[in-house]
Amino acid sequence: MDTSSHVKYALYVLNKASPSSATSLDSVRVTVVYFALFILDITGSLEECITATRRTELIAWVYSCLECGPLNASVIDSDLGGGGAEVCGAGFCGGPCSPVHVTLSPHHHVACTYASLCCLIMLGDSDLSRVPRARVSAAVRSLQAVDCGGVASSPACPGEIDCRYVFSAVAVCTLLDLPPSTLQVPDLIRFIAACQTQEGGFSLSPGSGEAHGASTYCALATLSLLGRGQWGGSAACEAIDMCSLSRWLGKRVGVLADEGVVNPGGVSGRAGKGADVCYTWWVGASAACLEEGWVQGVLLPKLPKLNIPQLISWLTLCQGTGGLGFGKDDEAESDPFHTCYALAGLSLAYSRTHGPEEKLPLQRIDPALGLILARLSQIRSNDRFVETR
Repeated sequence: MDTSSHVKYALYVLNKASPSSATSLDSVRVTVVYFALFILDITGSLEECITATRRTELIAWVYSCLECGPLNASVIDSDLGGGGAEVCGAGFCGGPCSPVHVTLSPHHHVACTYASLCCLIMLGDSDLSRVPRARVSAAVRSLQAVDCGGVASSPACPGEIDCRYVFSAVAVCTLLDLPPSTLQVPDLIRFIAACQTQEGGFSLSPGSGEAHGASTYCALATLSLLGRGQWGGSAACEAIDMCSLSRWLGKRVGVLADEGVVNPGGVSGRAGKGADVCYTWWVGASAACLEEGWVQGVLLPKLPKLNIPQLISWLTLCQGTGGLGFGKDDEAESDPFHTCYALAGLSLAYSRTHGPEEKLPLQRIDPALGLILARLSQIRSNDRFVETR
């Protein structure tokens, strides 16, 4: 598949999302920038397409989204050398923060913090030295709910707790190499296990409804990260029904004969639904996370691997006008979200069907962190990153 038109689309999106004129996107701008940069990185075009000057400007823009403000409750930062002093929370907002924000209640968001860190890493700020790690650690710790073990999206929305924010919190801790005590890992695993439905996949929160491809990915990517390095979450698989999970994933791919829905070469996110290009990532990456070493002593049914020619045929139908970007299906307009995850899913499909030394048309991706492997190698070279492979 020729990706040059998608590179053009990503550059268009990047230029629209980052200027100060795009204030209508303030709640999600940094996430849109992440989508655009990830498209460029997956296609191997980022260095070629973004000059050093532009990269510096974008890094400064991302840091302008950093907000430091008081936590809702006192948090003692003893784990990071704070000497037991009270600290302020910190995180990234969806868009640039004005000075007024510092004096108000925190507006930072854990998913935006994850997206911002990924943006900085992709732009070459791989040591993240300007991120106030102690304050971010305190903020993330404050978002974990004592009763259910889940993580809230923001101090402003303490009741908004689901798998998306659990994943974001653990990914933030991993990227910043924060101490394991930042989060209560057994409680995280308990929350995730409670999200598994009778179907086998995961819902966003315990008892919230049917299993969904994106929430299943968030659950499994979290468990994958917890099973790496210093977290000590390798026993997580004992809390999950792996067999029903594997069967549920298999039913998302191709023709779902038992549900009467035909997805030509595509992947669905829920039972009885048609194909959507973003699930090439959510479902493919879920299967890839299950293939990692944290799943120990469990004989899994055969996990789904996408048929690449059929997948490319399906994705080609879903390209936008002039081949610019992807929509959710063959009838939708292009958008950054679906373009990003269509290409990410295709990259992962190549990786899972080719040997580690084979040259691929797209960059290889870490399925649990949402970054290309080359970026993680750059972080590890800073001698401060938890080993991930």
